[in-house]
Amino acid sequence: VTVSNVNGGTDDDSADDTKSMNITPITPGAGKVVVGEEATGTWCPWCTRGTHFMHVMEESYKGYWAGIAVHNGDPMVVSEYDQGIGALIGGYPSGVVDRGAEVDPSGFPGAFLENVQMTPAAIITNGAFYDATTAELAVSLKVDFSKAVSGDWRLICVLTEDSVHGTGADWSQANAYAGGGSGPMGGFENLPSPIPFDQISYDHVARAISPSFEGKANSFPTSVADGDSHTLLYSFSVPADWNTDKMHIIGMLINDQGVTENGSTSSINEATAHGLDNGSWITGVTLMDMPDKEMMIYPNPNDGNMVIKTNIDAGLVKVFDVEGRLVNTTTIPANGMIELNDNLETGIYIVNVYNKMNEVVATEKLMVK
Repeated sequence: VTVSNVNGGTDDDSADDTKSMNITPITPGAGKVVVGEEATGTWCPWCTRGTHFMHVMEESYKGYWAGIAVHNGDPMVVSEYDQGIGALIGGYPSGVVDRGAEVDPSGFPGAFLENVQMTPAAIITNGAFYDATTAELAVSLKVDFSKAVSGDWRLICVLTEDSVHGTGADWSQANAYAGGGSGPMGGFENLPSPIPFDQISYDHVARAISPSFEGKANSFPTSVADGDSHTLLYSFSVPADWNTDKMHIIGMLINDQGVTENGSTSSINEATAHGLDNGSWITGVTLMDMPDKEMMIYPNPNDGNMVIKTNIDAGLVKVFDVEGRLVNTTTIPANGMIELNDNLETGIYIVNVYNKMNEVVATEKLMVK
């Protein structure tokens, strides 16, 4: 580093113009993405500190950091996520990095730099298919293992959204840094308390988690070999007030110690550009209700691998070819999710849903490519 022509004046001492030092950089583990889960709420006056450090992490370590703001006691709450994170922390604001020890948001950078150096046992690739007409989002998380592992490993899919805002007092943010008496905090010292709802929006907001906070037990075989690849698929119904252009998909691979081994992050648009990988559907917990439609098929078109989702709790689903021949009959399970992996020939099919009275209550066209 060389300093010269200070304020345009004469250099009185040229001997101090140069400074040299050695810097040892942090080298990320190959494919490592660190996941930070922040517990926050609009009611929490110190949570503006969490907001600030989540912004710092995104700006400083984009691509290596996946931040999730888990809200409590405000309109952005996802109850299951709120309860799960609440068991890991002692107060607000707070958080965990890779599901490790509780840290204050100001500790996110240090925890990140420690964890990002670890080489994970697997890398996650996000894929997706979004049907804008039905507002159905299918997500694939493809996990490529570079180490042999064993035990109860789990995979979790999270949706987040940026620039979330609303109206009313519940959307206004309490702010302990107002007036500057508590020191600087990323500009929050220049804002009032509470910050009015029309002067603030919220980023990294957790919108959904599937299949649960802990993940589905034994998401993978008990023993996984080096080089194995496994893909799990998740389904979400996207409410009309969510902006998919502002949303991200975050994958979390939880190892047999309950720690996040690795994460993944992409926008929905990026995941859609990659496409939906074939795999096994996770048909457990879903946090969003079906819209007013009896049946949805996704992806559609598909290659014969699909999920048919219905809100009819008893009955049958039948698939017919264009000649009217019955090619598949499946009883509707309690969760309304039917996974089909038929070797259907390329063409158009008709899918009917029958209730327990054997009445047709929904019909959809299916295209197999």
